[in-house]
Amino acid sequence: MRAAQALAGRWPRLSPSEGRDLLHRLLTRVDVTDEAVTLQLDPCHLRDHLLSSEPDAGDAVHAPVALSVPATLMRAGQETALVLGDRDAPTAPNKRNPTLVRLIVRAHALHDALLTSGDASLENIAAREGVSRSYLARLVRLAYLAPSLTEAILLGSQPAAITPSRLMRDTRLPLDWREQQRLLSAE
Repeated sequence: MRAAQALAGRWPRLSPSEGRDLLHRLLTRVDVTDEAVTLQLDPCHLRDHLLSSEPDAGDAVHAPVALSVPATLMRAGQETALVLGDRDAPTAPNKRNPTLVRLIVRAHALHDALLTSGDASLENIAAREGVSRSYLARLVRLAYLAPSLTEAILLGSQPAAITPSRLMRDTRLPLDWREQQRLLSAE
């Protein structure tokens, strides 16, 4: 177990080629279905790697070790994402999407500019920002996104269905925050 913990601690520091070589030695099969991702590990190679011992002649009869994680295919805008883990179980925050964060930050900045500007015209602010009036209108409406969705985007824990292209494409988001949450978390 200590050797396995040491490998887990060292894994992020492995070079890409070292990680690839180790996976090639340990994995015998990877099955991806719409319900799970299953890795089959060769127990002999795993033991040899962890214990640095020579293989035994009788090792060939050992069955592969199967590691499986639930998986679900979900629509994410025009794309399909493979979401790993139990959808009902709490999950750790995802990696923040810098494009989504920039959209939210810019939306609030432009919204504030519209409210505080003596000339609150979309055309003038769009010209000053170097964007079209249509783009500015679509962007500013993101300042009215439900606070829970905005927070999730900033933390990187937004639903998989929330993508930059989807937020900019959906021009008729409801003003009701619960309805926004339902609509953007539904897919």
